[in-house]
Amino acid sequence: MPQETRLCRFRVCESLQPGSGMMEHRDFEATFAAIVETIDAATLMGGGKTIAPPLANDSVSELLARASDGVLRDGTTIGEGGMGIVRESEQLAVGRSIAVKTLKAEQRSNAAILKLLQEAWITGALEHPNIVPIYDVQVSGGVPRILLKRIEGKSWADELYEEGSVLSEAGLDDARLERHLRILLQVARAAHFAHTRGFLHRDIKPENVMLGAHGEVYLLDWGIAVALDDDGSGRFPMASEQHHMAGTPAYMAPEQLGGREPNLGAHTDVFLLGATLYEILTGHAPNRGDGDIRSLLQSVFQCEHELPPSVPPGLRAIVNTALQMRPEDRFESADAFRTAVEAFLEHRGSERLVERAARSQAALTSALEAEDDDAVDSLYRECVFGYQAALEAWPQNTKAREQLDGITVIRAAYAIERGHLGSARSALRTLSGAAPRHLQDALEKAERKVAQKESDLSRLRDDVDFAVAIRTRTFLIATFGAFFVGAPLLQALYRPTIATAMIGVSVQVVILTGLMVWARDSMLRTRLNRALGLALFSIGGASLVWIVTAYLFDFHVFEARLGLYPIWSLGAVVAASALGRAHIPFALGFIPAFIVSAWDIRYFGFAAAGASALAFGGSFCLHLKERRRLGIPMFGSSTRGLANEEARSAVDS
Repeated sequence: MPQETRLCRFRVCESLQPGSGMMEHRDFEATFAAIVETIDAATLMGGGKTIAPPLANDSVSELLARASDGVLRDGTTIGEGGMGIVRESEQLAVGRSIAVKTLKAEQRSNAAILKLLQEAWITGALEHPNIVPIYDVQVSGGVPRILLKRIEGKSWADELYEEGSVLSEAGLDDARLERHLRILLQVARAAHFAHTRGFLHRDIKPENVMLGAHGEVYLLDWGIAVALDDDGSGRFPMASEQHHMAGTPAYMAPEQLGGREPNLGAHTDVFLLGATLYEILTGHAPNRGDGDIRSLLQSVFQCEHELPPSVPPGLRAIVNTALQMRPEDRFESADAFRTAVEAFLEHRGSERLVERAARSQAALTSALEAEDDDAVDSLYRECVFGYQAALEAWPQNTKAREQLDGITVIRAAYAIERGHLGSARSALRTLSGAAPRHLQDALEKAERKVAQKESDLSRLRDDVDFAVAIRTRTFLIATFGAFFVGAPLLQALYRPTIATAMIGVSVQVVILTGLMVWARDSMLRTRLNRALGLALFSIGGASLVWIVTAYLFDFHVFEARLGLYPIWSLGAVVAASALGRAHIPFALGFIPAFIVSAWDIRYFGFAAAGASALAFGGSFCLHLKERRRLGIPMFGSSTRGLANEEARSAVDS
């Protein structure tokens, strides 16, 4: 026994030992010997060769006779056309059911026979998964018979007509649309394969496509197919020699109408693929007449095809390109058409997001017209979310990008109109390109207007802001208060005259003027301070005018001094009103002072000093209280430095 056989015997015996689970009886040695006798060592060692069962020695003469018999057992008729008929038959040699296409008895002219043979030759030259294979061509009684694969299924047209259009009032049926587009892709593959082999179908339509029971798709009926290139055999009809109309008018391309110079080519089948896609979307073929052949052919020549608005933009573009009148404007090949349809299917999810966002955009338009801010904000966010999701799914979705930029511009314009400038600026920053010039100009103009308005409001706030220049104002009130209290007391100690009164008032006006010049920046900064300064100047000026008038007209000193009270009372009330209502009660002290002085002029100095102390002291205390509330220190830099500091702050602001 050779060494290899002994080694194999050892290994097999080892695996067949009792207890191994593979054999329990004792005679495993005899079983192994029988195996070794039928298998060579190389097969057993490698384990990569197929072990076939033993051949039977039965008689095969009857089987050989059956296999060499070309007899067909005809069955029922599957279908028939104008010239041919297709029957189901059993091919006895291999025992299978096939389809046999032959000519009708009344259509057996030489031209018909040649046409049937040419169909067989062309179909036989195209071995493709989406083209029905030819088994054989037999001749019986001078008439050829084409033996074809028997397809169990139904016509694509039957399925389309049973279901109707994929578009309805309820919208687009995406599941059915995708199924039919997948079928169309396989038809396009068959057409492109035929073009690469030099053949043109010329009659692509759903009626000539069979759908197998197991998902197969076959492009049938190559009866009017022509060759694009001459192979020298003379068997095939040439596209360059087709001067007559051929095809199905409801689907055919304009060049299929015929003419002196035929212009048939792969672009013709591209048109037919587009016509089939048109039928998938609309439920009818693209070329439609008014019930007569003349108007139908006129439709073919005009090549005008309208699609419902609900057709997705991607498919609309594919149909419009494929159905162009000029061949050079169509897809360059059936494969390019197929690629476009595949791209649509691949990006269908992104397209659906765009469609949903477009519905929200329609509602957004209505909300904009109604000026419903809440609805505008909500719908705008919905649109942005939808278009951005579409772009994430397919970054090259130009429709989503254009729509997103479009609603952003609309939203920004609306925000500018409504005065929401921050929202408008934020929206424009999200645009894929530069914002429209007119929108930028409108936004900048609105921002300048708002800035000017805010500046005006700021000045108005400063004009009534009690805290502005409060330290300078407190100092001035304390200074003037000390003077207006001290001066009347000094006059009470000496015998007053109109001359001394005029000197005292003049000194008041000079001191007032000097202090106001010193604090002019702070005191002119706000309306409140300006009103206070004007009131103080008015008191001083009016007092001086009155005293000078009394001196010139030789009034009695009693009359002159009493005449100052109305001036002081009115000025004090005006100044207190400028500072705030809380200051007014303190200013009213000049009224009882006037009564006391009128009762006895000797008390004029004390009454005037008391009224001044009440007015200026009350205002001074209120200022101190406000400073504590604002956290302004009681003491710090010098009063002059304080005035300059507040003036600088005013300039900076």
